[in-house]
Amino acid sequence: MIKVIIGTKGTGKTKRLIEMVNSSVDTENGHIGCLEYGDGLKYDISSQVRLINIKDYGISGFDAFSGFIKGLLACNYDISSVFVDGALKITGNDLEKLGETLADLEKVVESTTITVLDSADAHSAPESVKKYIVKPKRTYNPPRTMFRAGLYIGLCKFQSVVIRLHSR
Repeated sequence: MIKVIIGTKGTGKTKRLIEMVNSSVDTENGHIGCLEYGDGLKYDISSQVRLINIKDYGISGFDAFSGFIKGLLACNYDISSVFVDGALKITGNDLEKLGETLADLEKVVESTTITVLDSADAHSAPESVKKYIVKPKRTYNPPRTMFRAGLYIGLCKFQSVVIRLHSR
């Protein structure tokens, strides 16, 4: 199975990826790999995950990227998940070609889940990529204005009690 998490910069994609990687350590039985361009996730990801800095291997281009992932899967049948942070940094900024590469990888993936994270506009993504995009799970976080409004109402009630005490 292939999943794509795509969104513009600052939408919480990396935080979501870190949560997914660390929770998969507890829930999955196989090995977990995480590919990234650089070593920015070194301290955020569990030490049980094989963190691979793709720069160390000189991978550039879609063919090399696809071959690298296929090689990982071929040499270790116990891999249950592969997470890729910033595939377009690794391969180039061509979303159409990314869709073709994901379709190529889908042919080889059997029991492994590949999750690709990238910074791009989801609305401008081609159909070849959109079919892999997973929607984020909605969690309800009340806006701060609601909290402030509740606090304000609470203060008003308190003040009204104080006013009544003073008016007697």
